[in-house]
Amino acid sequence: MDLALVHSVLAALCPPIYGVSVGNPSDLTAWEILRDGAGTWMPLDTTALPVAESPVMTSALSAPDLTQGLSITFTANSALSGTYPVDPTTQQNLASVSIYITVNSKFPAGQTTISWQDINGNPHSGFTTSQFQAFASAIADYVAAVDLARGVLGIGNPVNWPSASITI
Repeated sequence: MDLALVHSVLAALCPPIYGVSVGNPSDLTAWEILRDGAGTWMPLDTTALPVAESPVMTSALSAPDLTQGLSITFTANSALSGTYPVDPTTQQNLASVSIYITVNSKFPAGQTTISWQDINGNPHSGFTTSQFQAFASAIADYVAAVDLARGVLGIGNPVNWPSASITI
């Protein structure tokens, strides 16, 4: 759960609140709010402030955790199937190889295929250039969809998050 996102949504829904303390994310009785600048914390009164029923809060609480990666099933080569990281460093590395393939029509360093590590560090070998491009595009599309949904949520609208599992 992205607590920074939950906090920003709560702040957008409830402008007079200065802060939120989330003890157990699934137990609203453990939440506290700071209603003034004096630093007085009080329990969240869900009857007076029904944020839990808000479609925006429901969206925020169900936001995908990008640290869990993207599960990709390859129909043409099941050995490539796995859950792959989508962190910024991985995105940069994918983009570098993808650009190289686009410019040169081959993998860097004279490789005819390439291996890529899944989220657990296990290598998946045998990517062709076309499979790699589809793979890189899938991760870029997923991360972009999550980022776009966060933007929509950030202006106070509920969202449908993209699936963290796809088939290529």
